[in-house]
Amino acid sequence: MPEVSHAPAFKMNMPELFAREDFRVYLNDRNNNMATWHPHGEEPGEYSDVFIHYDNGEGSHSDMPGWDLVVAAMTKAGIKYGIVQITNLDD
Repeated sequence: MPEVSHAPAFKMNMPELFAREDFRVYLNDRNNNMATWHPHGEEPGEYSDVFIHYDNGEGSHSDMPGWDLVVAAMTKAGIKYGIVQITNLDD
């Protein structure tokens, strides 16, 4: 039987991250294994959400461009651990 544990989930809207050229290159890299609904090779849109694991400044994609922005936002919110959905929605 698999071991199941609880991980809190958070949503963070960061269109400024998706606007960065270096992040778009990373997002479209088929080798990064990022959980996303984004179609590789296309420009990011409103359904280009990505999902990462965050653990006190470290995480599943801590090598991605803009990771420092994720850490800053999570730190400011007082969140140390969880699954983060990063969205690309215009306000």
